[in-house]
Amino acid sequence: AVLESVESDWEKVVLRLKNLREAILNGSRNGMVLNLTGDRTVLDAIMVEAGDFLVNSLPWDLGHPAPPTPDFRSVDHPWIASAEKEMIQSNPVRDEGIVVSTQVAYVAEGGRLYDVGDPVSASVSVVSHYLQTGYMWDVIRAKNGAYGAYSRFSTTDGIATLFTYRDPNSPEDTLDAFHGAADTILEDAKSSLIRDDNAAITTSIIGTIGGLDGSALSANDAGWVSLVRYLRGESALSRQRWRKEML
Repeated sequence: AVLESVESDWEKVVLRLKNLREAILNGSRNGMVLNLTGDRTVLDAIMVEAGDFLVNSLPWDLGHPAPPTPDFRSVDHPWIASAEKEMIQSNPVRDEGIVVSTQVAYVAEGGRLYDVGDPVSASVSVVSHYLQTGYMWDVIRAKNGAYGAYSRFSTTDGIATLFTYRDPNSPEDTLDAFHGAADTILEDAKSSLIRDDNAAITTSIIGTIGGLDGSALSANDAGWVSLVRYLRGESALSRQRWRKEML
């Protein structure tokens, strides 16, 4: 649609860009975020200049100052309700398959385990890790031959997902295997998980915490991760609390 507008109605594109510029300039300064990555010496040296740039050097509001920006980590953005309605109407949740010329498949299935506002225990992440290193590995990778088999749980939206990578089986067979995961975990909880002084549970906890901490990040990745955590309101204290819940 953008390319068509550029080719057929350039004046309209220019008008939209001007409106976008005006919206930025009319925005509240306390709603702007500048993400900088560097060592402490560099950051200390440029913080004064960076703050002055945001406060004094950017063009001002063209005579239409905006009200202070709310903290959207604690209140809903005014676009949320209309956006959710539009997404449901234009792209309802459905089963979908895309046919491609390949001998392997990529199969995924997921669902929401928690609604907005529901308390979520860190133990869910441990269960997801146990699924990936246990059932998904044993059944879908080792037995059925998929190159990759994964279990993920998103603490952001409460959605759990199972998916495969380069899977030689039919999607129907893999989905059937997904559906057997819950019964397997329940059976394991009654038997193998409590053997050897809960060794399997301990291994899953260690693996989950290792995945949470991850390996050393590049400077670029560290900057991006810190920005995402800031926007989510995620602190070192909340991450430590999550680790303790796993234990």
